[in-house]
Amino acid sequence: MAKVRIEWVRLGALGGGGGAAVNQPLELFGAAEVLSVATAPVSVTAPAFTQGEPGVEGSAFARITGLSGAAHVAWGAAPASETTGWRVEAGGFALVPMKSGDGLSLVQALDPPSPVGSAAMRAVATSRAGVIAAAAAAQDLMAANPDRNGWLIQNQSAANLFVRSKGAAGTAVATADGQSLLVPPGGYYEPSKVTPHALSIIGLAAGQAFFAEEW
Repeated sequence: MAKVRIEWVRLGALGGGGGAAVNQPLELFGAAEVLSVATAPVSVTAPAFTQGEPGVEGSAFARITGLSGAAHVAWGAAPASETTGWRVEAGGFALVPMKSGDGLSLVQALDPPSPVGSAAMRAVATSRAGVIAAAAAAQDLMAANPDRNGWLIQNQSAANLFVRSKGAAGTAVATADGQSLLVPPGGYYEPSKVTPHALSIIGLAAGQAFFAEEW
């Protein structure tokens, strides 16, 4: 539903000390009308007034102001439609030259549906939790994943764990020394930059538990 206000007005120029202001109301005819406009065209007829030639000084107009929604305004015999007339948005207005008894037709503008906003991306995490199978023996933590956006690990055991990227060749494995990332007991690690390569893990004792996820 749209709503518009229609005023019947004669416009012209008002002179002043520094110049003239054009399209100023010189005279109002009858009472203003407020119309609720739906999908079926509604008509309104201009009141009686003395009118000069359209387009000259002092011509009469219908001033249509959009109050809410949007409407199409047509004049003459044809009813307003989505493809005829002047579109008037809420807060906007249209000036239509009129003569006594002329008609206006208005219909609600069927706006296109609002664009569907893109939903925020949410990562779906896959568990990579597990335990160390054998002491001092490297094992795979995560397979290579070119679509990986992130990963994390928490050491839930009482001994150190070590994690290392296996590199592009996939041959480098974790070692329990300075060549691998140390995750101490209770420690947590989540990298700010993510490798797509496979990851390897090693522990000092069999059965060491760790929590891990990738997304």
